[in-house]
Amino acid sequence: MDYSIFDSLIDAVCVIDDQRRVVYSNEALANLIEVRHRKIKPGLFVYDFVKFSDPNFFCMPHGEWGKQASTPYKEVEFTASSGKVGKVQMAIQPDPNAASNGGRWVILVHDVTLEESLHTKYHGELEQKDQLIKELKDAQLKLEDYSHRLEEMVAERTRQLKEANRTLDSMLNCLGQGFLVFGIDGKCLPTYSRACENLLEVSPAGRFIWEVLKHPENKVEELKKWMIPLFMEVLPFKDLAPFGPNRYHGTHGRHVVLTYHPVRDEETKKVIGVVLVATDKTDEVEAQKTAEREKAYAKMVLNMLKNRGMFLAFIGEAREILVDLASLADTQKDDLDVEYVFRLVHTFKGSAAAFSVMPVVEIAHEFESNLFELKSAGKCVTSEYLKGVTAKLQTVFANFLDENGSLLGVSFENTGRRREFPVSTLEAFGFEIAKTGPKPLLENYVKEFVLEPFIGLFDHFTDILASIAVKLGKQIQPLQLNFEGGLNVWATPYQDMLQNVIHLFRNMIDHGIETPEKRIESGKAELGVIRVSAIRDLQKIRICFEDDGAGIDPEMVKARCLERGIALGNPADAHSVIQAVFASGFSTKDEVSEVSGRGVGMDAVKHAVEKINGEIEIFSQLGQGTKVVIIVPLFQNLEHYESLKQAA
Repeated sequence: MDYSIFDSLIDAVCVIDDQRRVVYSNEALANLIEVRHRKIKPGLFVYDFVKFSDPNFFCMPHGEWGKQASTPYKEVEFTASSGKVGKVQMAIQPDPNAASNGGRWVILVHDVTLEESLHTKYHGELEQKDQLIKELKDAQLKLEDYSHRLEEMVAERTRQLKEANRTLDSMLNCLGQGFLVFGIDGKCLPTYSRACENLLEVSPAGRFIWEVLKHPENKVEELKKWMIPLFMEVLPFKDLAPFGPNRYHGTHGRHVVLTYHPVRDEETKKVIGVVLVATDKTDEVEAQKTAEREKAYAKMVLNMLKNRGMFLAFIGEAREILVDLASLADTQKDDLDVEYVFRLVHTFKGSAAAFSVMPVVEIAHEFESNLFELKSAGKCVTSEYLKGVTAKLQTVFANFLDENGSLLGVSFENTGRRREFPVSTLEAFGFEIAKTGPKPLLENYVKEFVLEPFIGLFDHFTDILASIAVKLGKQIQPLQLNFEGGLNVWATPYQDMLQNVIHLFRNMIDHGIETPEKRIESGKAELGVIRVSAIRDLQKIRICFEDDGAGIDPEMVKARCLERGIALGNPADAHSVIQAVFASGFSTKDEVSEVSGRGVGMDAVKHAVEKINGEIEIFSQLGQGTKVVIIVPLFQNLEHYESLKQAA
């Protein structure tokens, strides 16, 4: 008999010989007992894969029922080797055509587990429906009883409410907070505190809540959509309330915070109104800002003292940027390169933020926001506009220098990178000069006074990264630096690149490193890792910046490029696609923050690298992390850099 006719059956079928060994089984049997089909090999005992609750069946080790004659279907329980248990109907049918082979028996198995589950489910649903009908009838009786007493209740409630309103008015008006109540239609009730007229600058009675809060017209529908689930309590009131307007933006310049509280029906407990509480937090916010400014100032002082050389280098770089901006403003053009101006300002702000120079950061951020609006609107930057803003930047920067010059015990008039040497080194070098000619003199000068460890140019980034991580709610290990020993360089040519590398680190923390919760869910350590390594390769330095974060999604990059009109090299190649992160204006952020979102940072890094004949490339694996490789010339003598500047 050709047993392949059982292959397409829904019911499980197994054919055994007189020793109860498997001769054939179909896919349905494997699915039923949750064992891979290829594991049910012919020649193996069937009871090694599945056992039935009735030991008398012939397919069981000592059973004989069904061996001599067909059995009717019988409902039994089974236990599979996979651990699955269930209930089936089974029967055994001897194969009359296989007597010459010692006999064959066909075991037919019909799964009734699902049928039993459905029966139980439907029976339970019927019981629930009966209970619901009963509850509806009870509710109808209560409603009829309630309607009989409604008129008396309304009269009594009205009297109570009038009395309560008089008491409430007296209490509310004694407080400095604004209180008002609005209904599901958004209209404010006549009851409100007099402080509303001061804090919200209007009498709210009879007005819609969006009118009282001076909500933008294009966001009124959004506010209405928030109110519907708030009153219906699709989610708990306390979870939905924070999604409403949380601050009143009036004309008085005060910081008025808004909170929401439910008014419930005593019996149904349903929300029938919402109390809006307006609280003037201006003094508290100003005190907090003052504390934050003082904290930032203390941090700035520590950074200045701890990284004295790098801070002086920042002063020099900042002055150069301001000179560049002033030179552009003097060109008297009305179509200045907005991308170039944007990069200068972004680098200026990033470098100031690295040392917590907040007055400079704030004015640069404001300038950057204005530039972004001009760029988004397709407008040009005029020399007149640039001149005014540059003067403002110069004033703030000059004030900062005047106020803080004494901290380092030096004048900021002659800045740039500085290094300190013991007198013995200078004396020894003086003896060397006396012994040698011009060529050795230059070589020794470079070795003693110019070259410094390349790793030292990155030490100050550890504190900066920790600060950025705290601001973004991320947690990272201290920056890991793995540099080739004895790699000494002339630092000056790398300054522009080092000033812009902060943008790369910011992106790694903001876009790459996940929150501790997400990292744990992904099976990663709670603390993110960012490492920098550098090795010498002939007359070049290969610098690798790596993180173990979420990686870059090429499809998201393609979508963003399409939205922003950014050209892609090879859309079919994922590696080629992610190079678009260096394009001007590229960002995956929908909102601009102090840290990222303008699409300038990575573009600035690329320009700084290419400015010294370097190359930059990014590699990423989704879910594993991102690596940025920068290859730049090795600067160890003055002539090399001078020739490069002349060529540029």
